[in-house]
Amino acid sequence: MVRVVASVVKSDHKAVVAFPDNTSKMPKTKRQHAYRPHTPAQHAQFLQHAANIDFTNRCTTASSDPAVNAQFDHFYMVAKQHLEEYYPDKVVTMTSRDPEYITPPPYKGHAAPEKQAHAQ
Repeated sequence: MVRVVASVVKSDHKAVVAFPDNTSKMPKTKRQHAYRPHTPAQHAQFLQHAANIDFTNRCTTASSDPAVNAQFDHFYMVAKQHLEEYYPDKVVTMTSRDPEYITPPPYKGHAAPEKQAHAQ
């Protein structure tokens, strides 16, 4: 029996393993991938709610520059809370036995750091 297996470390390479009989099987590995789907219905629901979002920070803090730091932290917290509420993360599990053409969906949550660096 001959099997093609993926590397246990992150690599584009595969290995061919030959067994003398059918008794040995390679263990199936699982990986979970997060993605953030969005639909027109989610957009409509968010936009309907977004018109009434209040970004006023009711909790003042004693930071070095409360006008900037605390207000930005509060805005970020409110924005992230609404992102999670209206566009929640989903998780899909991929296994080593899935065919090569089965790929995880692209993650459309936050931009990857390497993409931000190249954009500048």
